[in-house]
Amino acid sequence: GLSVSATLNELFLRDLDRKIKNLPHVYYYARYVDDMIIFSCHDKSEVRRDVFEIITDFGLELNQHKEDSIECYSSIKKHDDKFISFEFLGYYLHSQLYLKDSKKWRNVKVGIAEKKIKKIKSRIAHTFIDFIKNNQLNLLEKRLKFLCGNYLLIKGEESHLLGGIYYNYSHLTDDAGSLQELDHFFHKILFSRQGSLGNKLNLKLNNSQRKKLVRLSFQNGFKERWSHNIQPSEMRLIHRCWIYEKN
Repeated sequence: GLSVSATLNELFLRDLDRKIKNLPHVYYYARYVDDMIIFSCHDKSEVRRDVFEIITDFGLELNQHKEDSIECYSSIKKHDDKFISFEFLGYYLHSQLYLKDSKKWRNVKVGIAEKKIKKIKSRIAHTFIDFIKNNQLNLLEKRLKFLCGNYLLIKGEESHLLGGIYYNYSHLTDDAGSLQELDHFFHKILFSRQGSLGNKLNLKLNNSQRKKLVRLSFQNGFKERWSHNIQPSEMRLIHRCWIYEKN
């Protein structure tokens, strides 16, 4: 399509955004491309009806397979620890079902969506599998730095476009446990001495090399915003062992 098609789409949808935001029972609305999120205190069927009507007027359709609704309550239950969860834009949001104190905010944990967690874990595993084949320790380290660190994507005159564990998931909360889960998975493979992968890694990596690699961390890459200099030519090489991915 034309390079301006995305811009034209946004201009076209501005009026749709305005109409949904102005619905009397919608107190928060946001959209990223074709993903929308709506907060309301009204009956969900009423909200859906009005939103559906606006979207239809614009000649668009709702994807019912991706549509979801959850209910939280404003009532106070001090001893109720029930949570309700949903995913949006690569994040996993875990919210208290009830308020525990009328003077405090509802506890909401923000983690990485399960599909994204599985993708990162798969990349970690294939990084080590490819290392067993090519025996290139520097490439292994670069791939792990790419996964748990941050890097420059596009250098601009006034600002830069950055990517990586922090810039891709900057809204994570520590109590969600996503980064800890990824570090645990990474370290489990790194120090494994059992199974097919563990036995082969044991022949390829010595203790000194393992100690150097274990300094890499998803938690520190996020909290300290560790940045690594990765050249465009290196990007292609880094991604080569992940070509199995469909998306």
